[in-house]
Amino acid sequence: NHVNLVRKKHEFLVETAGKIGDGGNSGFQGLNLAIQFGANPIAIVGFDMRIDKGVHWHGRHLGNLNNPNLAHVIKWRKNLDGAARGLEDLGVQIFNVSSISALTSFKVMSCDEASKCFESLRRPKRSRSRSKKQSSTVAPPSEEAMMFSSNAP
Repeated sequence: NHVNLVRKKHEFLVETAGKIGDGGNSGFQGLNLAIQFGANPIAIVGFDMRIDKGVHWHGRHLGNLNNPNLAHVIKWRKNLDGAARGLEDLGVQIFNVSSISALTSFKVMSCDEASKCFESLRRPKRSRSRSKKQSSTVAPPSEEAMMFSSNAP
């Protein structure tokens, strides 16, 4: 299996599994995959979409790797904010957990608020009987919940 990236398509594609919109950056593309995987709600972290605070959390790429410029981040913001409009029809909730983000279409919340929101989605602790001994396990977060991070500014 592979992912089919549709260049110059700046919307979240959901009709065909593995066929995703370009959006101009890997954060958009990863978010499109998360939506296709059924993640809901989703908290995005590190989607700052600005360069006045630095181009990447790790500093500038060296060598032949590209670094974003102001034109890039303006385009990325426009693509993400524009694509977000169609998510309500799909019932997908995305929360922006980046306090300095320039995105405007996603509800902003702190990391603590997101943690509480996602904690409320956890399944209750339950006991299972295996063979002759009892074990107590805590299930992972619901399959609908996913935290997603991008290193795109």
